Amino acid sequence: MNQYKHMAEASKQAIRLNFGIWFCIFIVISIALFIVNKWWLSWVTVKVSIIILVFMLIISVLFFIYGVVFLPLIYYKIFEYKIDNETVTIKKGLWFKKRYAIPLFRIQNVDTHRGMIMRKYNLATLTLSTAGGNKEIKLIDIQEADKIKAMIKQQHNMNSEIQ
Repeated sequence: MNQYKHMAEASKQAIRLNFGIWFCIFIVISIALFIVNKWWLSWVTVKVSIIILVFMLIISVLFFIYGVVFLPLIYYKIFEYKIDNETVTIKKGLWFKKRYAIPLFRIQNVDTHRGMIMRKYNLATLTLSTAGGNKEIKLIDIQEADKIKAMIKQQHNMNSEIQ
C-alpha cells in the first residue's frame, strides 16, 4: 500500500444520503415552525413568516445542491491515506493541508465505526488511537478496514515477539 488512497467510491453516495436526510429534517423543522407561529405563537405577521419561509427554502435548496453535488467530491478529493510497513500517513485539508504520520508501533488500539448509512454501502471508519490522540481513516471499504486492522495487529505481534 505505498500509493495514497482515497475514500471508497461508495462514500460519495453515503455523504449524499446523509446530507439529504439532514436536509429533509431541516425542511420539516422549518415548516413546523411556520405552522406553530401561524396558529399559536404569532411572533411575526403571516406575511413576514411567509417571506422568511420562502427565504429559508431558497437557502435550503442552494445548500442541498451544494451538499449533493459538490460536498461529496470535495470530501473525496481532500482525504488521502497511505499505509506502509512502518507508518500510517493521513493527509487532509482543502486550504490548509495537514499530514499526519503515525508510526505503527505507537498505535495502541484500532476501532471500527459503522453507522447505519455506512452499513448500507459497506463502509467503515477506522479510529487509530495513540497516546497523543486519535486519528481517523474515514469512509473506506469494510474489507479494506479489516485488512488494515489485521495488518496493524500483525505488526504489534511481531514487535512483541522481538521484545
